[in-house]
Amino acid sequence: MASTIENLAKMTENLSIEPVYNTNWCDMPEELKRECIGKMGFDERLALRFTAKTERSLVNSENFMFHDGGFYMHGNHDYIPASWCIYLTLDKENQTKKNYKNTNDGERVKSDFEFIKFIWGVGVFETFSISCDLSFMEELNYTGKITAKNVVIAEWCRID
Repeated sequence: MASTIENLAKMTENLSIEPVYNTNWCDMPEELKRECIGKMGFDERLALRFTAKTERSLVNSENFMFHDGGFYMHGNHDYIPASWCIYLTLDKENQTKKNYKNTNDGERVKSDFEFIKFIWGVGVFETFSISCDLSFMEELNYTGKITAKNVVIAEWCRID
């Protein structure tokens, strides 16, 4: 009986149950990462952007579909701290909405601008609305494109 238990113990030690995937995210090929990112929701993509520079560039390179999106800036930079708001509607039924506002903290302005540029860069909008003054756009220094089927620009923002 003791030898049977010893034999079972040895057999158990020799068994190994290997995981289906024996790799970490950082070891995965870029094509597989891109496929995973394509299936992630917006919040998951935002979280992944903060993990490493490589992931940030991967997330930034994959577009994200928004039904509606808008950017509104209020206040004059020269006299009153400007406040801005981004709203995003993720689906046609308006069930999933996201709102982001600036921090009004001088130290966070750069990261606020980077966040705006990220959304404008990866977003593909059915309808995009923008309302801000030209000085803010110059300060933001966004040189990329905004992809949208329909664009609504506030009258006082237009450049002739």
